[in-house]
Amino acid sequence: MNWIKTFVLFLLVFLHSCSCGGNATEHLNGYVMDKKQIKVSCEHSYKCNCKTECYGSGKDRSCSRTCSTCYSHSYDYDWIIVSSIETIKEESDKYSLGFYSIDIPRVDRQGIKEPSDWTKIRLKEPMTLAHKYTNHLKNNKFSLFSSKKETEYPQYKAYKIDYPEIYNHIKISNFINVNLKSLEIHQINTYLMEVNSEVGPGLQGNLILILSKDLGTDFADFVLSEWDGGNKNDIITFVNLDLESKINWVYIHCLAEYSIFEISLRNKLLDYKNPILSEKEVKELISNIKETAFESYKRKPMADFEKSK
Repeated sequence: MNWIKTFVLFLLVFLHSCSCGGNATEHLNGYVMDKKQIKVSCEHSYKCNCKTECYGSGKDRSCSRTCSTCYSHSYDYDWIIVSSIETIKEESDKYSLGFYSIDIPRVDRQGIKEPSDWTKIRLKEPMTLAHKYTNHLKNNKFSLFSSKKETEYPQYKAYKIDYPEIYNHIKISNFINVNLKSLEIHQINTYLMEVNSEVGPGLQGNLILILSKDLGTDFADFVLSEWDGGNKNDIITFVNLDLESKINWVYIHCLAEYSIFEISLRNKLLDYKNPILSEKEVKELISNIKETAFESYKRKPMADFEKSK
């Protein structure tokens, strides 16, 4: 049996060192293209028409019980939101629509009643959905996408921010106000979702803007370390303000094919001389990011890093 132990040990070492990457979830952006109520097979089965049959006698007697499968309904209904984001050919498409969709939870077992969450969602409104993929850079310890954190940042623990998460099925807050006051965050995030509904389909990008005040440049390193470098389609822009609310440093983190995008965007934002005091100025920053992205951003395919270690 020694060969089995040797094989198992080899397999464990291989899996630990291989470059197969780590599981990750990115956010894809688009808009609500359609809303559907779809009739599907009933999901509520139970055993029925059971019967017991016995054979033989005495100590050789044995019995077995067999049942049929019955269903509570002839059919169920799914309530779905169809995005404008086309599915990847290699991935399964539950409803064979050719576009990613999300299910809104039923309010009754069969799905007869229209869910209020489905009703509230409007056609053409921006939407974000979660998409799983393999991040081949997670195993590269020299990459900002690596999950291996080698530096601690105790000075920024009070400013720890979470990676944006989807809420209300299709919404997300990609504008993060770290420590500024008197900013209307909701309206800014609504605008950023509208921008991402264009950047997503057009550039395969996901804009995230992180705005801070009077923090060091290593704050960006701290956040990226906590976020394991973000995701392959993220365009994360850090903008820090001085005590007069003017921009004093900018850092862009993304998986771009060419560095000209980061350089151009950094220079454009540093040239913005107005104090950032209100929703108006933040929206102007977002517009500048969008404009520069469409001018010079091209996402580097994750497939290029498939053999990364």
